[in-house]
Amino acid sequence: MDLSEILTDKLISMQIINVEEKDIYSYGFKQGLLLLLNMITIIIIGFFFNMIWQSVIFMVAYSILRVYAGGYHASTPFSCYLFSVVMITAVLWLIKLIPWNGFICFIITTVSGIFILLMAPVEDANKPLDQEEKRIFKKRTNIILGVLIGFALLFWFTGEKQISICIIMGICLISVMLVLGKIKDIKE
Repeated sequence: MDLSEILTDKLISMQIINVEEKDIYSYGFKQGLLLLLNMITIIIIGFFFNMIWQSVIFMVAYSILRVYAGGYHASTPFSCYLFSVVMITAVLWLIKLIPWNGFICFIITTVSGIFILLMAPVEDANKPLDQEEKRIFKKRTNIILGVLIGFALLFWFTGEKQISICIIMGICLISVMLVLGKIKDIKE
C-alpha cells in the first residue's frame, strides 16, 4: 500500500469521501505526490547549480506549454522521474555553459517555435485525443507559445536576460519532447 492509498483510506474512514470515489482520490493523491517530489527535486538540483530561481522559471514555462503541446512520455513513473532529473540538470548546465546573446536566443526560439507550431499537439498512446481536442490543444499551445515568446522578449529587452533564457530553454525543450514523442509513435 502506497502513501496515496493510505491518505485515501484515511479520508474514507473519516467519512470525508465515499468508498466509490477511492480510485479517483488515490490517483489524484498519487499525481499530487509525484508533482511535489518533482518540484522538490527541481529546487534541490537548482540549489546545487546555485540556480534555484532559474530552475523554477524554466519548469513553469516548460510545464505550462507541455500541458497542451504534449510530446514524449516515459513508460513508467520512475523512468519519467529519472528523465526529468537528467533534463533539468542538462538545462541548467546549458544555461551556464552557452555564451548567450541575442542571435543564439533568436535562433533557438525560432527553430523551436517552428517545430512546436508544426507538430503540436503530440498525443500519447495512453491519452489519445479526438479531432476536436487536437484543434483546441493546438490553439492553446500556439497562444501559450506566443505569450512565452512575448515574455522572453520583454525580459530580454528590460535587461532580465536570465529570465528570458530560462523561458527560451523551456520552449526549446518542448520542441525536443515533441520530436521524441513523434519518434516513439513511429517505433510503436
